[in-house]
Amino acid sequence: MKIDIKDFSNAIESGSVNVALVIHYFGFCRNDMTAIKTLCNKHNVLLVEDCAHAFQIGVNNQRLGNYGDYSFYSLHKHLATSAGGALKINTTAIQLPKLPENKHIATIDLEQYAKTQFDQVADVRRNNFLSYTKFLPLSDNIKVMFDLIELDVPQSFPILVKNSLREKLYFYLIENNMPVTALYYRMINQLTADKFPISFVISHEILNLPVHQDVNEHDIEMICNSISIFLNNQK
Repeated sequence: MKIDIKDFSNAIESGSVNVALVIHYFGFCRNDMTAIKTLCNKHNVLLVEDCAHAFQIGVNNQRLGNYGDYSFYSLHKHLATSAGGALKINTTAIQLPKLPENKHIATIDLEQYAKTQFDQVADVRRNNFLSYTKFLPLSDNIKVMFDLIELDVPQSFPILVKNSLREKLYFYLIENNMPVTALYYRMINQLTADKFPISFVISHEILNLPVHQDVNEHDIEMICNSISIFLNNQK
């Protein structure tokens, strides 16, 4: 899940783009953000980072969220909150309107944000990610989407489940009280299968395993053992 810089450059240089949105899926960035930022600056295009999965605010050596003119975040994807979001503003180019009072973050969610030690959260998520690499069974039916590199703060452990087994595995884990997430099962209208076939393949195969701070190594070992049992039953 990486931007084709040549294709991106052609779109920016066409003069038809005013705002570019870069999504950091599942907390990972494998894009050349410096090149993307340079292109946007050169052609007066606002750069927005979707950091809903990539919550690096408060983390030492923060990288993601600093490239864009604006970056936005989703609190409940990283903290135990019911709602809440954040907007990081890195430019004065546009004066943003003030939010009405009823659109402000709830006090209870703001308190949770304020007292969170984000470096500790990042460490837990990274360690949990590495636990999956230790316990997840090797199989032709399972492909790990990302290796963990320095400064990654994973939102989940995304895998691709091959051979049309994603739905079966998803419900098998749910029925065994192991909450996992199957994202992107419904695509936006602008993405069509004939023009974006890889996107549709990913949408039918992706499964996100939990790495959040309420998960421990024992939980992860149980999830991986259940995946192994499921795969063995498919033979």
